[in-house]
Amino acid sequence: MALSSLHHRLFDRGLIGLTADRTVAVSSHFIGRSSAADSLVLSLVERSMLDPQAGEPRPHVDHLAWHGREVFRAPARAAG
Repeated sequence: MALSSLHHRLFDRGLIGLTADRTVAVSSHFIGRSSAADSLVLSLVERSMLDPQAGEPRPHVDHLAWHGREVFRAPARAAG
């Protein structure tokens, strides 16, 4: 997956993740303290991941499940 440095850091810390159907999950543990947090992170809640470029594989569902179990800090926020 191609992520910005911000989103990569949040992914590694379990504050964002992807569900099995490749929608973005944002942990309720994420606390944004600026309007940038709203536009760069909270606006992603339950949005679908873009498909990879032609010829590139999608993230494997087993890897997404592992990240969801072992890294993502549940519960996820609901869109709203």
